Amino acid sequence: MAGRGIAAGLALAAVLAPVPANSGAPAGDSAGDSAGEPDGAPPGPIVIDDDFADVGPAVAPAPADEAPADDPGAHRAQVEVRAEAFARAIVDVVQDPAPPAAEPGAPVAGEDVLAFRWHGRGEGVRRLGGRAKVKVAVRFDADAAFDADARASTERYEAHVWDTYVDLYSRWLDLRVGNQFIAWGTADLLSPNDVVDARDLRRGFLAHPEDVRWPVFAATAAVHRGAAEAQLVYLPVAPAHRFELVDGDYALLGPNAPTAVERRVGAIVAALADDPRFAPALQPIVAIGDPPDRGVGSGEVGGRLAVTTAAVDAYAFALWGHERSPRIDVAGDLRALFADAGDALAVDAVAARVQQLAERGEAAVTASYPRRWHLGAAVATRVDPIGVKVDVGYDPGATALLVSSPADGLLLATPRARDRIAGTVSIDYDRGEELSAVFELSHARVLGVPAGARVFQFDGAHQTVAATQLRWAPRGVPVRFELLAFAELRDEPGYAVRPAVELSGHDHIAVEVAALVYGGPPDTLAGTQARNDAVSLTVRYGW
Repeated sequence: MAGRGIAAGLALAAVLAPVPANSGAPAGDSAGDSAGEPDGAPPGPIVIDDDFADVGPAVAPAPADEAPADDPGAHRAQVEVRAEAFARAIVDVVQDPAPPAAEPGAPVAGEDVLAFRWHGRGEGVRRLGGRAKVKVAVRFDADAAFDADARASTERYEAHVWDTYVDLYSRWLDLRVGNQFIAWGTADLLSPNDVVDARDLRRGFLAHPEDVRWPVFAATAAVHRGAAEAQLVYLPVAPAHRFELVDGDYALLGPNAPTAVERRVGAIVAALADDPRFAPALQPIVAIGDPPDRGVGSGEVGGRLAVTTAAVDAYAFALWGHERSPRIDVAGDLRALFADAGDALAVDAVAARVQQLAERGEAAVTASYPRRWHLGAAVATRVDPIGVKVDVGYDPGATALLVSSPADGLLLATPRARDRIAGTVSIDYDRGEELSAVFELSHARVLGVPAGARVFQFDGAHQTVAATQLRWAPRGVPVRFELLAFAELRDEPGYAVRPAVELSGHDHIAVEVAALVYGGPPDTLAGTQARNDAVSLTVRYGW
């Protein structure tokens, strides 16, 4: 996946979010179907997998859709309802001191040391024969986190219409209109072509898939003839990634931000953004976190071509869209103040510098979502149980944050439009529910980086990442082991690892224990998350 970035690090964070495998072919409906499980596999809970399936002719009516032989006039319709809920507790095992107070006596929010997450989701699918389907899905999320002084550092309650759409099928044309997931590319973990969907980056790049991907409102049409298919995608309003500015451990300017400058600015904003003395001066920084004000003029158009044969599947992708995260540009004078003051930055100095810029008619901070192209191609082949996939993506004019030192962070970077090319090679081994393994190697390079500069959180002008995802459910045992791991390959690598054990012997209940482990130098994405090592307990119930 190629997330588009507030920074190169955010782009990589979106890329690293794991998603179900997608080869571009229809994957069926999401309703916890158990068909195809090997004999003797342990029973699993009923869960909802968000519907990443593309529109396609492989969506066939279930047996209950067919009219009974003794009543050929019966209405061919079926309603399926599924629901799921989970509760998760997260404990931070690396507790760092809170950043300095914005001014004497001002409150200081430290990092999250105890967090809770509650999630509920329900969906209903009504099939009308083999020609139409209606899906309605909703979800509710609640997050609460507390710092070492028992202060609430994050409180978030949200309800959303989720992947809700109408499908119409014919012999050669399939239509889908509504909120939907559009997963382009063939690689499972690091596809540079998975650029349509928005991402939720508020819980880190090792979060569960249901915490990361966000459906987009779109109309898609797929024309299929024999081995060829052409898909047209239209998004009337361009989506954007969701992120936190100052609240939470993964906030851009939060207590665990990459550098002392970001942490200091975040403490000032968190404490004084509502203070009438400083609110006008801090407003340009606060506005970074505002969602884009977009209308139908921001519409995006894209397409996918696919040719599938018995030996090889080939794809081409194109999207005329926008950056999914803001291009943040801090005025040179304000950037110089941040660089000189560091963690001793005073709010009075910030206010004075912003006022000086305003008197000269200059914006202190601007956040924009530039329009640009994405072009890509992919091939995939399989000789069971081994699959090989290759994805290549090209982004002319993508945002690159240029810094002069590895120690420079987001607020000291200079955004520039630079061409970027990325490629991923993926190998997977699949034995169904019992054992699966994915190994991927991805390389991205930013073109036109001047001498003496580097891309924020890149190894100079390039980034190489290795990733793996392993799942093992021993036959006859109601336990599943999982491992998700990433490594930024350089002289001093950064790494992120998420091992997990899930107990799911009951048809409806599953319990998971997981750990989050980050490491590496501070100029790597994983290294900047080293303050977020944690363990979690999740109890999931589905019906």
